[in-house]
Amino acid sequence: MEVGIRVKKVCCHFKLFQELLDKVVVSSGMSDVAQLIIIYGLLLLGSTILNYFIEYPEVYLSHSILEKLKIMALSKVSKIDFRSYQNIGTGEMIKVIENGAAAGTNIIYSFYLRVLHELLPTIIFSLIFISNETDR
Repeated sequence: MEVGIRVKKVCCHFKLFQELLDKVVVSSGMSDVAQLIIIYGLLLLGSTILNYFIEYPEVYLSHSILEKLKIMALSKVSKIDFRSYQNIGTGEMIKVIENGAAAGTNIIYSFYLRVLHELLPTIIFSLIFISNETDR
């Protein structure tokens, strides 16, 4: 669904840009194409702002899950015996925490939340559509 929206945006930008280029070639001055340039600029600005508002929650959520998992791991590390900590080493401990947090983020965000966000609505819509078609 998101790909379809992006394709429509690209087609809209391309069409307007093509119109702008066609009018620039036949125009006698800047005043002829000023309105199209302003519209094209506003579309580009709107597209950028819209993409920011779409991407911000995804990035914020994935980073906040990662940081929360790291903090949880560090709180557990603070409770281990000092000799065990010395045997493992600081670098190895940091590597284990980073890898565990990245794996946990991938499990939570990249699988479960993606399933809820992308797959579940598609399944529900498909079931509703199928049930409406079988009623006829």
